[in-house]
Parts: sequence; C-alpha cells; structure tokens
Amino acid sequence: MLPMIFIHIPKTAGTSFRLGASNYFGPKHELKDYGEDVKATSPLVKQYIYELNDYETFRKEVDTQNIKFVTGHFPSGKYLPYFDTGTFVTFVRDPVQRIVSEYKHAVRMNGFDDSLKSFSRRSHQMNRQWKFLKEVGIENMAFVGLTEQYERSIAAINAMFNTNIPILEKNVSKQQVDVFHPVDPEDADLIMALNSADMEIYAKAKERFSKHSQQHQLLAQKDRFLANVGGVRDGKIFGWVVNQTREVPVEISIFVNDKLAGHTLANRYRPDLKEAGIKRNGCGGVLFDIDQNTVTKGDTIEFRIKETQQVLGRTKLTG
Repeated sequence: MLPMIFIHIPKTAGTSFRLGASNYFGPKHELKDYGEDVKATSPLVKQYIYELNDYETFRKEVDTQNIKFVTGHFPSGKYLPYFDTGTFVTFVRDPVQRIVSEYKHAVRMNGFDDSLKSFSRRSHQMNRQWKFLKEVGIENMAFVGLTEQYERSIAAINAMFNTNIPILEKNVSKQQVDVFHPVDPEDADLIMALNSADMEIYAKAKERFSKHSQQHQLLAQKDRFLANVGGVRDGKIFGWVVNQTREVPVEISIFVNDKLAGHTLANRYRPDLKEAGIKRNGCGGVLFDIDQNTVTKGDTIEFRIKETQQVLGRTKLTG
C-alpha cells in the first residue's frame, strides 16, 4: 500500500491517532517529522530532508524501506509534490475549542501566564489549521476526520485504507476529546474573528464528514456478508468475514456464550479467500486474542457486525 501521510495539527487528537497508527504499522514502518532539532524526528528525515535537502532520494527511501506511515507537524505543501494527495489524512477541530485547548496546554506545560485573548492574538495561532492544509486543500485529501467525532473518524480511516488502527488515547482521554471547554462569549467572538479561514475549513470538513457518513449508511443498507467462525487455536479466535458488496473490511463484535469478548476488524490476508473468489483482495481474516482458559468445549462463539449487531455466524467448540 502507499504510505499514509498524516498531517498532525496540534490539539486535534493527533497524538492519539499517531500512537494508534504506530501501534498498527510498527516503528520500523513509520517516519516522523516534527522539526530539525526535535528528538522525535526520524533519522531518515533528519538526514535527507534537513541535512541534504534531498526530497527525491527521501521519496525513494520511503519505498525501499517499506514505510507505511509518515506524520508530523508539517504543512501539506512540504511533501505534496512527492506523495499522492489521496494518501493525505488529518483531523480538524472547532477553532475556538482547539485554541482554548492549546492555551490551557501552554499555561500548564510552558508557563504561559497571560490571557486567552493575548494567546489568541499570537500570529502563529491565527488560522493555524488553514496554514497546515492550504496547499493540498481538504477537498483533495483522502480523509479529514473530526476531533469531535474521533471514534467514527478512526473507523472511516480504517475502512478507507483497509487498516486496523486502534483507538489509543494519549494527551487526551476519551472524555477530554469530546469535552466542550467553556469560553467567555467575548473571547469566543475574538477567536472566531481572528480565525475566519479556520472557521471555513472546519465548516467544510463537517459538511464533508456528514456526506461521507450518509453515503456509508446508504451503502451499508445494501451490504451482503459472508462469514465463517472457525474456532479457537493457539489462544486466538479465528475465522473470516467479508463484505461481498464493497471492498471494505468489516468491523465485528465477538461474543462468547452471548457475552461480549471484544471488537476487531476482519482484515487479515487469507489467500484461500482470494483463491476461492470469496474476497478479491483476500483480506477478510479474523484473528482475535482470547485467554485460552476462558473458553472450553461446548462454548458458543459468535461474530456480529459491530454497528448493527447483525449476527453473521456462530459455532460451538467441539474440542
């Protein structure tokens, strides 16, 4: 697959997404660009981007080293000429809430001791999201998630890229992602006035996200599924689930004796599915970790669609 290019805009839940993606892709398959003198920036980026200014060789190295995820606090134009816009992903947030969140971080972590109004008037805070995205334009990106719809955004990215990026929360808890920061109306009016471009981007992102969700729901009504619950082997529940209507992985709930064991994405490569013509790309396998001591002969394992709880298949363990 082409590498996913994640533009990490501060205080949009980007750290949580980056950590989830790192967990999924693995450190060997990711590159980070958070600035020349930042410890987190990958050596390959420091060498070819900051020391040699050699983007062409850098791009070749991305392919050679099988890099699957590139992220950092960089504007979209930095890597735009070298990667397809259809691989660009980001999260945006209500501009007022984003600035208030960054202001609170600056007070807590950096000792900023002035007012929210003063912080908001800093030039680098004004229209910050627009500055990150202006070169590529959100209409050209693969996906623009919403911080306020974090879990739904992750699910959409996984469906689009055929991945299984988990929901990990760092810097923000689930509650903090969704929290609404109370803001004095006068401060809110000032922030909106100073960030008209960000307000426009956020409005467009919400509209696009809504349309994407509606399209997903319409397609979901026509979906046809096939599934096979294989059983338990080596501490894993195995089997497969495929959507015969669309080339997207199916997010499922796994139940043992009618009790929820957890959720997973049926996206493991299974050559038998491809060879049998069940799934064109062969990605529909399920491998779910389970404590071997919690399942025994006679137990029932069931796969259900997570969103609708439609039962796809079940089996009773025979040994």
